[in-house]
Amino acid sequence: MVKDLFEFLTSANNPHDVDLIPTNTSPHVVAGVIKQLLRTADPSLIPFDRLDEFYSVVETKNINNIKSMLESMLPYQFQVLQKLIQFLSQIIENSASNLMDLRNVAIVFSPSFIPPDALEEGTLGTLYYLQSQKKIVVILEFILIQAKNLFNMNDI
Repeated sequence: MVKDLFEFLTSANNPHDVDLIPTNTSPHVVAGVIKQLLRTADPSLIPFDRLDEFYSVVETKNINNIKSMLESMLPYQFQVLQKLIQFLSQIIENSASNLMDLRNVAIVFSPSFIPPDALEEGTLGTLYYLQSQKKIVVILEFILIQAKNLFNMNDI
C-alpha cells in the first residue's frame, strides 16, 4: 500500500489536482509515504551538509537564531518543513490514542532526514549515521516544541 501510494504521488503531473490521501487510508500508510518521500528528497529537507550547524544553533535554544537558520533554507524546504511540523504536531496532539508522543515522533521520523547514500560504508559510517540521527531527533524535538514561535502559526 505504501509503495502504491508513493508511486501515485510521485508520478502525478500536478499533485494539486489529485486527492492526495483517500479518507480510508491508514495513518501508518500516510506516515510511511511521508518518510519515503523525505528519504528520496534531493536535497534533503534539512540539508545534511548543514546538520552540525543546525544542531549547534538548536543547542543555543535562541529562537531568533533558529528562526533565521530555518528561514535561510530554500523556500520550498522551509514550506515543506512547516507543513510537516504542522502534521507531526497533530499526531502528537493525539498521543493519548496513537501512543506517538514528541519523542516517539522525532525518533520515528529522524532517519528519514538522513539520505542513506550520504553516509560511508563500514563501522565509521554506521557510527556517524547514529550520531547524525541523534542530532536530528534533538532538532525535530526542539522545532516541534517551538513550532508556534518558529513558524508564526497559531494553528499548529
